[in-house]
Amino acid sequence: MVDRKKLEALLQWMFQSIGEDLQAVVVVDRQGLVLASELKKGVNEEVIGGLSALVEPVMKRISNEFKSGAFGTGTFDTDDYRLLFCEAGPQAIIVLVADALASIDYLFPYSYLAAEKVSRIMDDRTVSPVIP
Repeated sequence: MVDRKKLEALLQWMFQSIGEDLQAVVVVDRQGLVLASELKKGVNEEVIGGLSALVEPVMKRISNEFKSGAFGTGTFDTDDYRLLFCEAGPQAIIVLVADALASIDYLFPYSYLAAEKVSRIMDDRTVSPVIP
């Protein structure tokens, strides 16, 4: 059983640590089901939902690579957003949705740290949800 409270706490820490550039963070399982998500205050859920339709071909490719074990990290840019995908162990992917001009170099260390924490949460291992 996934500790959803710990996942939600982790995603809230992501917002506190990354700042204004972050618009949403989503954790999905191998089948693409959302395990946890956090949106920036004022961000319309429909906008983020519509974004998933735009990147559906990319998500299918990522899902296939993820199932085969070949997926690690990736990025995808739209006119309005920059998406970072990071494998979080064998069971999940964490997706950061940031402003289109956000620095990937700034965001990737956070995504790697969060991915490791998500992996530990999924495996029911001890981990703090705090992002420094």
